[in-house]
Amino acid sequence: MDLENISEIWQIEDCLQNFKATWSTIEDLHIKTDNILEGVDNNYEDEYFDYEKMYNSIKLQLNTKLINTEHRYKATPQLEVPLFTGGYTQWPTFFDLFTETIHNNNGIANAQKL
Repeated sequence: MDLENISEIWQIEDCLQNFKATWSTIEDLHIKTDNILEGVDNNYEDEYFDYEKMYNSIKLQLNTKLINTEHRYKATPQLEVPLFTGGYTQWPTFFDLFTETIHNNNGIANAQKL
């Protein structure tokens, strides 16, 4: 799973849902296998717990990425600024609107202004 290339909320949620569903199947099979083995195969147990640690680590990464992505979408307000097409007569109006809605807005972090 290439977590670096997943950036949209729907992609993260879809990955997380599929990942959890796959793990649920693995866990069900583990319980059946463990009942058959009756806990006598320590190598099997160790390997299962290694995979469980990987699952938890990836799940944590996906959840963290989801929270960070949701925060970005919720925290950055959508501001309507008219498009500046480069016209000399448009500049004063555009500059005033940009300055008041974005530049002087203390409710927006500098990174969000960019």
